[in-house]
Amino acid sequence: MRLSAARELAAPAERAWSLLVDWPRQGDWMPATTVRVAGTGSSGAGTRLRAVTGVGPLRIVDTMEITDWDPPARCVTRHTGRVLRGEGIFEIRALSTDRCRLTWTEDVQVLRLLDHAPVGFLARRLGEPFLARALARFARILANSTPSMKGDR
Repeated sequence: MRLSAARELAAPAERAWSLLVDWPRQGDWMPATTVRVAGTGSSGAGTRLRAVTGVGPLRIVDTMEITDWDPPARCVTRHTGRVLRGEGIFEIRALSTDRCRLTWTEDVQVLRLLDHAPVGFLARRLGEPFLARALARFARILANSTPSMKGDR
């Protein structure tokens, strides 16, 4: 199943990248999600992440490994968990010196449940609005952040 959302941002690509790959802060803009780095290192290919999305007992643990790292343009994660498999792709394209476009694509399989048409339809109907809502929150946080964020020097 492929899900995708994109958003134009009023910030330079480098500043958007700094917020995007601040893994512990992803919970600020991804609804009902906490993210932490698992193991050593905090960025680059080979970095492992653990995200938990949901509320109470209704949650998904998503383990990932960064497989492609090209700052400030592209980060690809491979979902390695029991529930989610596939890739997550973040791409940032500079539009000008102070604007960029962030595209988030998830190409995932969720167990075997998505092989059944009604479940897959429901997952797509909920998945893309989740991505779009997260990117809207990301844009608001980015607009309200100061240019002195880590990595903006």
